[in-house]
Amino acid sequence: MFTPKVWHEGDKIMHTMDPIYELPFPHNSVYLDIGKILKLEHHGNTVYVKGELENVILINVGFDTMECLREYSHKIPTWMKEDFNRFLKE
Repeated sequence: MFTPKVWHEGDKIMHTMDPIYELPFPHNSVYLDIGKILKLEHHGNTVYVKGELENVILINVGFDTMECLREYSHKIPTWMKEDFNRFLKE
């Protein structure tokens, strides 16, 4: 299973893409519009992001099905919400 490399540069999340896409560039970037990124935590293809203005969870990072879930999204499963809350409090 592909696990992307994830980092941030200013207010953008940078990540490698799964090699199955055969892209001409080594990584992709996502502008989240959450202000300055204060911290992130990477779990396989999921990334928790604490922003200056808003907090989000990125799922399926590195794949074309990547999705950004805002902190209060009803799509976040209970177990993930609990782990995300732990991340935000640290």
